[in-house]
Amino acid sequence: MTVPNEKLQRARLEKRWSVTAASRQVGVSTNTFSRWEQGLQIPQLATLTQLMEAFEMSAEELGFGFVISPQTRTRRVSESLSDADAPATSVAMPEVDGEQYAASVSYSMRLPKPPYVQPAASARAEEEQLSRRQVIAALIGTPAAVFCARQGDTLSLLRVEEILTLCASHIPLCWQLYFEGGQAEVERVLPDYITQLSTLTRHPSSYQQRAASLLSQAHQLSSLLATQRQDYGAASLSARQALFYGELAGDPNLQLASYIRRALVCLYMKRPRQRLQAYQGALQLAAQSSPLLQGRTYLGLAEVSSKLGDEHETWHFLDLAQQVFPEHPEDDPNFAYTHFSLTSLANLEGMMHLNLEQPERAWQAFSRAERMVPLGTVPTRLELTVRQAATSCALGELEQTCYYLRAAVPMARELGSHLRVDESYEIYERLLDTWGDEPGVRELDELFR
Repeated sequence: MTVPNEKLQRARLEKRWSVTAASRQVGVSTNTFSRWEQGLQIPQLATLTQLMEAFEMSAEELGFGFVISPQTRTRRVSESLSDADAPATSVAMPEVDGEQYAASVSYSMRLPKPPYVQPAASARAEEEQLSRRQVIAALIGTPAAVFCARQGDTLSLLRVEEILTLCASHIPLCWQLYFEGGQAEVERVLPDYITQLSTLTRHPSSYQQRAASLLSQAHQLSSLLATQRQDYGAASLSARQALFYGELAGDPNLQLASYIRRALVCLYMKRPRQRLQAYQGALQLAAQSSPLLQGRTYLGLAEVSSKLGDEHETWHFLDLAQQVFPEHPEDDPNFAYTHFSLTSLANLEGMMHLNLEQPERAWQAFSRAERMVPLGTVPTRLELTVRQAATSCALGELEQTCYYLRAAVPMARELGSHLRVDESYEIYERLLDTWGDEPGVRELDELFR
């Protein structure tokens, strides 16, 4: 089965090149470049060099790593020699144009199937990701089941210290699982952790603050989950509860992060002034918080200032954010329950430029994020894909916008994100206003049925 070279197509769209423009940059015919993308042909080494120079990317990044890999090339030559019907002198489909291509089909079909059709490494990575999700889901599910096993009994199955130890290790795993695409699994078990920890915070004790700290983290994740469902009432309530328990824990980092969760709810409710108020609340705590949370607060203030049209404040807060945001956010102790990262920096900067009607600069910011976000069906990839669709639309790039929407909507449905489906639909409506008669736009209607 022939599989399109998605890496090459993605690289072309990032450059905002049509197939014709890309083929000119590389110095090949439009038909040749199109067949590369369709997975029907692979470039020879000399042409591959031209391709890499034009895109300023490696062969691996363009989906042709196997062409220059000595081990892979040796294996393919060996396979061709062992095939009595295959030519021994060549293992790559010859580059031909126009009518010559039809004449070469019978020849090319006898060649060994290119490894990029289903790379073994890629398949293993997907299997490992799935297995990892299953293991984490099993880990966080077991304590939750124990918590509920004796519901209604006055006798607890576990001691308080044991409960807190389990929660301290498994709530960060819930966050990790969410960002690896396990939203459904997290939604099933998180309420049990919240119920158990709520019981431990009701009365003053030596462990109340520790339980409150974990409960604040759990409520922040609950707010994020509710936002994806577009249940903004529940999301706002969880953010307020996260702030309350952050105050009970006496931790300014938790309190600041809770204000950011509230601001995010206001973002998706399209209430910029309430969002500004939430970030101003966070700003009051910034001096007592870690660089990661300080930087994220400044980023939020830059984005909302751009939405309100205050360019002076926008650049002021962006500059502050870039000064303090850590180079390695994952080393910050608050990363485990926030997952604020360099991707967050690029995403919010891109949104800021979109608000200021600077789509070219937004595209540059999202292109930076592209290099940091993992492939696959995960929330960060989904969010970026929707942002890329919005930016492509603002740039007037019809083909590119359709490409990103076709990627975003199925991903959003798989992750259960009503929020991202609706954001995609808003972009689709903009396409209808501008290019409603185009066949590519009309075909998108199927995505939203």
